Amino acid sequence: MSGIVALAEFRKKKEAKRVASRVSHKHTRPTLSDGQIFSKDYTTTEGVLFGVLKIREVLQYYVSDTDEWNHELMDVLESTSKYTQDQEYEAELTERCQTLKGYILGAMNEDNAEDMTLGLLITDLIQKSPAVRRAKSL
Repeated sequence: MSGIVALAEFRKKKEAKRVASRVSHKHTRPTLSDGQIFSKDYTTTEGVLFGVLKIREVLQYYVSDTDEWNHELMDVLESTSKYTQDQEYEAELTERCQTLKGYILGAMNEDNAEDMTLGLLITDLIQKSPAVRRAKSL
């Protein structure tokens, strides 16, 4: 059965939740924009490094500092480095990006969905950009 909720009461609860979440974070909220994300070339090491650092900002803000996600990010960087030198490492890069995406999805909730979705987008771009660039050059 549905109930009637006063709009003012709803806004108060939502604002209180927002204030509480700001207080609990020791890092500043990541600044992400579509322009930043789509202006990078994720076939280069510099573009991937930018993406990994942005994902790190998001995870640092919303998820407790654990070795697990730091390790996942380092694995993606390592796989990207290998892939730029030898394209035989595409399967490894795909696997490591999938693992990172799984971790991000596991940490996603209603409050952080917007920023975490951008983290997923960056991971997808890191994973798929080299293959798309290679297909275009054929």
